[in-house]
Amino acid sequence: MKKTINIIYFIIVCFIVIFGIFLRASFYKTGMPLWVDEIALALSVLKHNFLFSFGLLEVAQKCPPILLLMTFLNKYLFGISVYSLRLVPFISGILSVIAFWWVSKIYFKNKISQLSALLLFALCAPLIYYSQEFKQYSTDVFICILLMISYKYIDILNANKKQLFLYSLSALLLPLISFPSLFIIPAICIMKFTECKSAFKKFIPVISGYIVSAIYLIILYNELRGREIQIELWQEGFIGFSVNKIALIITNFFGFTDINTIIGTLFAFAGIVIILREKQKQWLYLLLIIAFATIASYLKIYPLYERTILYLIPIAIMLMIKPVDFLLSAENKIKKLFGVFLSIIFIAAFFCSYTKVHNPLNIYSYCYNKNCELRIEEEQIYKKFLEKYKPDENIITFISIFDMDYYGIINGYKYNIYEKFIPARTTAEAFEENIKAQNDLSDYYWVVLDKILIKNKDDFENYLRENNIKYELFAESGELKIYYIEKTK
Repeated sequence: MKKTINIIYFIIVCFIVIFGIFLRASFYKTGMPLWVDEIALALSVLKHNFLFSFGLLEVAQKCPPILLLMTFLNKYLFGISVYSLRLVPFISGILSVIAFWWVSKIYFKNKISQLSALLLFALCAPLIYYSQEFKQYSTDVFICILLMISYKYIDILNANKKQLFLYSLSALLLPLISFPSLFIIPAICIMKFTECKSAFKKFIPVISGYIVSAIYLIILYNELRGREIQIELWQEGFIGFSVNKIALIITNFFGFTDINTIIGTLFAFAGIVIILREKQKQWLYLLLIIAFATIASYLKIYPLYERTILYLIPIAIMLMIKPVDFLLSAENKIKKLFGVFLSIIFIAAFFCSYTKVHNPLNIYSYCYNKNCELRIEEEQIYKKFLEKYKPDENIITFISIFDMDYYGIINGYKYNIYEKFIPARTTAEAFEENIKAQNDLSDYYWVVLDKILIKNKDDFENYLRENNIKYELFAESGELKIYYIEKTK
């Protein structure tokens, strides 16, 4: 009987893992056009060599140096495409599904708990989506899972010189692959130190490797901390004492909405209570990671917000399933049955809104939304524009220049752009700068407007007509409008 159960368990595990990998592969295969944040990071790969990985990146972007170095390697091996840029996150996404099964086996005693956790992880829409996005967040998840696994196997007290070297090298390199490692490695060191205080000298090389990486990253990115764009985008992820902000953090932590967040939060808090009562070190280690991440957010070092919190989803799932595992592992049959009941209720609640088209828990609506359609449309507009554009023609752009830069580079074009006119953010400024540029422009030139100025499209066209400027609305989408204009004589 036990052998039969193990075979069924293994078949279910394989099915979940394969299905999770299939979902990630299917979205990666679509080759969805890059969105503006991906484009900004892609320019660092397109315009520079691999040494640029270890410096300040284009457009105030942040990406772990070694991760970007891997992308440069893909560039040299496979050329430039959305697939080569997204290859590292995609592989990380696939490996994460397999590695998370290993995590569930280490942390949970009961097979139903292991399967429940694996199912939640494999079908989690944000994890699927970010496994095909050219950013570091999918790799953050994979590294976090590896460090969750490693806690069981790290033995500082009995480590030989070779093992200590590997620990030190890992502490040095992991923060250069995944920024959240900066919060996870100290948690490992503290928990392991409580187990073997007499081996303090053996911790020194490990801590030294970590400090070298931490200092390097602090120096490298200190300049970006105060930049307005970073503060504006991340401000909501920096924890304060506001009740609304704490509620927002909890919602983002579990990544879901409505009943899913309420039930997930209740289960997670129940899991935390059980962990504090049992005082098992490997579980306390997970709570310590959350504590360090929270402190980093409060100190405005790293936000807990949307995609930056993705690496904590594996821990959130573990906490939510912990009460179920606690009941299923009890000797009392009533508790076991109640554990099975809770598991079914929780899984059902988690997936109850998959049929709602606009709910983020619906994988397809999460990954294929209106913004994705606009990205496809914008890519088509730029391709159409490149077919018409002539090298001697000028461009006045009132849009983020890096997306134009990206499409020009991958199609072998170099634009003649009036970069000094980019700061215009109102229609009035656009009119004024268009007049200023008239004397220096070629006989025919282009004006590119972004979504901020699109609201005033009629005003812009009225201005052109009033000044007897011949124009053609060449192409438009929800985010972009391109005009072809004849210079006034």
